[in-house]
Amino acid sequence: MWEDYQGMFAGRRLWKQLRRKYKINYDKVVIFLPEENPEWNYYALAYLNDFRLRKGANEAIVFAADDQICEMAKKMHLSSTTVRFMSGEQMKVIMKYYCFDKFFDNARFFYFDFPRDNNNSRILEKSNVTKEEIVCLAFYCLRQMPEIRHPFTDGGHAYV
Repeated sequence: MWEDYQGMFAGRRLWKQLRRKYKINYDKVVIFLPEENPEWNYYALAYLNDFRLRKGANEAIVFAADDQICEMAKKMHLSSTTVRFMSGEQMKVIMKYYCFDKFFDNARFFYFDFPRDNNNSRILEKSNVTKEEIVCLAFYCLRQMPEIRHPFTDGGHAYV
């Protein structure tokens, strides 16, 4: 239990550093992409602009745990978006703090099965819901499924 508290304090410290460095306020949305699933990350990036507009933010900051995600974001030419690398361990530390205190409503963490009560993998297994629908309706809380405006292929597999 003490480790959980230490993790929360470390997450709070790291979040404050990010807020200062990137001037994070409610004029920005922040997403964390720790997953190594290209399809999952694609939908998170493809609908990012819709989320940004829904929140009334002018900019988006994407923290990616993988260089492939950074490359994918560059290929998609996302407007008003900054993409930065962050280790998966750092993201988990911030997520632990976020679970304790929902400190910023414009932040989204794209974990598939973390923390333990995250049901995304079970929903995908036991229903007809797609990853795309989970991203739009559950993560981004969009009112409907917008049309993807960023067609992109990865290794011959088209996600659109």
